[in-house]
Amino acid sequence: MESHKALSFVLRSIPFKDFDKRVILLTKQFGKVVAIAPRAQKSQKRFGVGLESLTLVEALYQMKANSSLGQLQEVQILNPFSVLKKSVKKMAYGSYFLEIIGEVMGENESSPHLFDFLHSFLEALEKSSQEEVLARFFEARL
Repeated sequence: MESHKALSFVLRSIPFKDFDKRVILLTKQFGKVVAIAPRAQKSQKRFGVGLESLTLVEALYQMKANSSLGQLQEVQILNPFSVLKKSVKKMAYGSYFLEIIGEVMGENESSPHLFDFLHSFLEALEKSSQEEVLARFFEARL
């Protein structure tokens, strides 16, 4: 198993089997990564709110050779984007940005420019009161 530490946005986190979660990360160094977070459904101690969508984390995960599914070891929250999560409108636009980049970004392919593009727009969205204008600008720049 090869360990990786990556700056990541949590795109999606869904229940997997009885105790785990399947997490889709958009990483700066490795593109889109799918990993299992063991026992994340039953215990908040290990991952806490670090697996919520629209959260910037530093993720430590392991990948098996010849496998596209990793195992998440830990996450450290760097920016929970709390302002976005307090407003339904901002959260909707943030999720929209995240989903679009998630579709464009390749699995296990480095895309630092897309990651930085997303990061800058999410930070701008936190400060902006013109969400729709920002969204149109995002689409035009993409």
